[in-house]
Amino acid sequence: MAQQGRYTNVLAGLLFVSLTAIVSWQVWQGVVQTRRDEAFWRGQFGLVAEEAAQAVVAIETELGSGLRGVVVKNSGSGFVMDAAGHIVTNEHVVHRAERILVTLADRRQYAAKVMGRDARSDIAVLKIEAEDLKPLIRAKDDRLAPGDVVIALGNPLGTGSDGRAVATFGRIVRLNQKLSSNLDSANDRYYDDLIQTDAITLPGSSGGALVNEQGEVIGINTAVGTGVQTGQQFGFAIRLDETIWEKIGQLRTGADLLHGFLGVELAESVDEATQERLGLKELSGALVTSVLLGTPAEKAGLVAGDVIRHVDGQRVYSRDDLMSYLNEQPPRRVVRLDLLREAAGEQKEVSVEAQLVARRVRDLEGWAEEAQQRSILAWGMELKPLTAWRKAKMKLHPRQKGVLVYAVRADSPAARFGVKAGDIVTRIEKYPVDKLHDFAIVAQNYQEMPYLQVRPTEAQDW
Repeated sequence: MAQQGRYTNVLAGLLFVSLTAIVSWQVWQGVVQTRRDEAFWRGQFGLVAEEAAQAVVAIETELGSGLRGVVVKNSGSGFVMDAAGHIVTNEHVVHRAERILVTLADRRQYAAKVMGRDARSDIAVLKIEAEDLKPLIRAKDDRLAPGDVVIALGNPLGTGSDGRAVATFGRIVRLNQKLSSNLDSANDRYYDDLIQTDAITLPGSSGGALVNEQGEVIGINTAVGTGVQTGQQFGFAIRLDETIWEKIGQLRTGADLLHGFLGVELAESVDEATQERLGLKELSGALVTSVLLGTPAEKAGLVAGDVIRHVDGQRVYSRDDLMSYLNEQPPRRVVRLDLLREAAGEQKEVSVEAQLVARRVRDLEGWAEEAQQRSILAWGMELKPLTAWRKAKMKLHPRQKGVLVYAVRADSPAARFGVKAGDIVTRIEKYPVDKLHDFAIVAQNYQEMPYLQVRPTEAQDW
């Protein structure tokens, strides 16, 4: 069944999700227990939960508020991964924290330092100097299925800060769940392989352990959602598969996790107009709505309207398929994209190669700011203001004047003049151009394209 997410806000360090469509209970009859009998669960799995809870920790963080003398405190959860004192949690639990305090199950408390963090994956590894720790056992077999019993352990609402983790019981509802990339877009978080359970979780449970009925850890509690129509609550946990454990291992050593970036904006889905335009038999693929200037996609020749059907030989059925694949590729990796494009009114199959760059939040903010800027069209050029971020990106002087050539239409007057995307127009004839408004005022006096003074920039300068 198709499921579409509508997402709300972030509260107390835990992401909240509001789902517009919920799996039919008739389909899951006999799999999902809608009315929980807490006594039954504890009778069956209480000892397992108690043993696993010895590895679960409460995390309290402090960060500056920007106001003198005012400190913001948050609570979250984590779990001990090894006897050396490494603790796994969500990155959003310790995001911007200036002080981190960890309380163990036996009530010992330690100051923790961050060994590594990755906002994109929402994973962080902490380190405490402690002895006699009881790490959680990693699941020997990560094969999971809807209906499997799970136990969510954590520090909801700070109630586990006395060292006694709170346990809730339930079953797996769905696997391979994805949450909107806009859920925490400020930190560029992306969730694409989550375990959805009906074990109740609350703010503060983030970073805690999701364990199976043997007490082995299978996930990191990360988010909670509520069904709009039913009011049913669901927990979402990052699945601890081989890929995630490898990332945790890298973070444990202090390594940075870098994610590849292509530089396209994609539609939610391929629409019927695109299907008709390209003569597609099905509404599948990733539809490019815009290509960001100076990105691997722009350098590879991708254009708005392209529909990407394969990446490195793998079929792309949706936007999420492409995003999930690229998210696991390192910077400098060359990927092959097979796509469909309309050319001269006909469908054309095109293959391009793009060398990915590192995905960095500051650059994403810069591209987003630039894309939102007003633009004007003249002689086949799209021109935008030259932002401070773009100047820094192109290694220009902060006082560089001119307007940015954002795109150039093929076989246009500007293209024949030799203007390329990324160039900077500094004069029209004898008139200096500083801002977009200057260009518009001067350009209206010319019907034919006048002489332009252009500061050319090479692609590698972007």
